[in-house]
Amino acid sequence: MSAEVSPVILRALLPTDVNDTLRWHNDPSLYATLAGTFRPVDRATEEEWLRRVSQPAADAVNLGIVDRSNGALVGCVYLRDLDQDSRSGELHVFIGDSASRGRGLGEAACRAMIRHAFDELGLRRIHLKVLPENVGAIRLYERLGFVRERLEPGAVIKDGAPRDLLVMGMTASAFDFGNKLP
Repeated sequence: MSAEVSPVILRALLPTDVNDTLRWHNDPSLYATLAGTFRPVDRATEEEWLRRVSQPAADAVNLGIVDRSNGALVGCVYLRDLDQDSRSGELHVFIGDSASRGRGLGEAACRAMIRHAFDELGLRRIHLKVLPENVGAIRLYERLGFVRERLEPGAVIKDGAPRDLLVMGMTASAFDFGNKLP
């Protein structure tokens, strides 16, 4: 039985990625669906951010998502707030290239990062935060094996108003590598 080839490649972010990441970080429509707050950035700030996130860190894994079909950088996936004592971390993902959304690339990137978190980093738990109205993302996360854990009322400000966040989590002990991930 042959393993299915992932439609994405995860790789380190590079200083040469600045044109793509600068465009994404200045796209308010992208941030409408993300828990993070939209804050426009200039090129110098983006270059500094890329320099920082491309360096190895004990508390984060920051990777670019490359579409295997054409070699284009289409988004980012991160494990942040890695805690070696509790062996946990927070998953973040986005497809910044709007033409690449809805093609399963974010799902493939999440699958690869989850496998890395549990197999390579030895984490025992991953969590994420999502806007409750982002139904498509919630369905994706549930398909991957995340479960709804709690609601954080008014946890973020979006468009000047407090918004709730849904926290979802997954543990390595409850995760079936053979059936959940290729």
